[in-house]
Amino acid sequence: MQVRRARSTVVLFDGAALGIYNFLTGQALKCDHRCLEFLLQFENWRSVESVFESFDYEPASVARELFQLIEARILVVLGTEDGDRDLEFERNWEWGAVAGLYHFGIRGWQFSSGDEVAAWIQGRMKEVPFPQLYRTHDQSSAVVALPPLLDSQFHDLSESRRSRRQFSNELIRLEQLSQCLAAGLGITAFIEDPVLGKLPLKPTPSGGALNPYEAFVYSIRVQGLESGVYHYSALQHSLCPVQARASPLRPSDYLGNQPWTDGAAAVIFLVAHFDRTMWKYTNPNAYRVVLIEAGHIAQNILLAAAEQQLAAAPTAAIYDRLVEDALALDSITQAAIYAIVVGNRSEGDLVVRDTNSGLP
Repeated sequence: MQVRRARSTVVLFDGAALGIYNFLTGQALKCDHRCLEFLLQFENWRSVESVFESFDYEPASVARELFQLIEARILVVLGTEDGDRDLEFERNWEWGAVAGLYHFGIRGWQFSSGDEVAAWIQGRMKEVPFPQLYRTHDQSSAVVALPPLLDSQFHDLSESRRSRRQFSNELIRLEQLSQCLAAGLGITAFIEDPVLGKLPLKPTPSGGALNPYEAFVYSIRVQGLESGVYHYSALQHSLCPVQARASPLRPSDYLGNQPWTDGAAAVIFLVAHFDRTMWKYTNPNAYRVVLIEAGHIAQNILLAAAEQQLAAAPTAAIYDRLVEDALALDSITQAAIYAIVVGNRSEGDLVVRDTNSGLP
């Protein structure tokens, strides 16, 4: 049996003790300096027999330490599921432990219910003052007043965009969904790079024109489209069914148990393909670039939804593992970063805007 230290482990302070944390599996183990010295011997694959030969401790003590570290998934065994996943991480995740700790460490989060959040906010208000949400120039004598905004269709559209979470039970038209997908991810042209060749251009900016995002649609009530999960091809402007690893669930099961999402006609998942950006940008700062791009794409989709008179709202409350099974994703190099929920507007969904403050 061959074992080694998992490539996704970091050492953190846990109070007065040390903790070894495998951010790929989410498991942690408290340890002392002797445990760390033990782990230092497992940088590369080695046989269990050689472990007993290398240490002067009692074999029973070495066996207990070895078993504990394997059980905690800090050491991985070659040929097992954990060992294979560790090898995949080593081959394909090029941004190291800094970005990896954040990216994989936030997965599997358990989201609170609406009532729990409301109770927490009430308690929070008593302990910490609510922050000011905008800055003014009231105290400055060097203010430059800008010209009034010009009348334009764009400003009218952007002002009409609001996050709407109330939906009717009516089907949305396939044409409406089509407009949203093209606005966010459609390929508008190509440019020729002297080294990389033909690169696609899209309605939103992308680092190096690498466009790491693909869209997946969970169709629930779309006219002319069966219920199920589809991949959107930006090049062909078409949808293709996905062979999911699990049966479809309610939208709220994927989206942080938020009841309002169950009224949706469709959910658009924005899935990052990190390997595209990693190939050119090996600095972990590129991870931030990929996350930013999701916001660019989502805003275009939301504006298109507003133009189509649809109700739409974004959410990042995503149960990663369930979504990965539904979309058949590679959990190392692909991840659902953002979701846009769309549907027909409910008759009672009225948004009143104060034209002076710009607030809903």
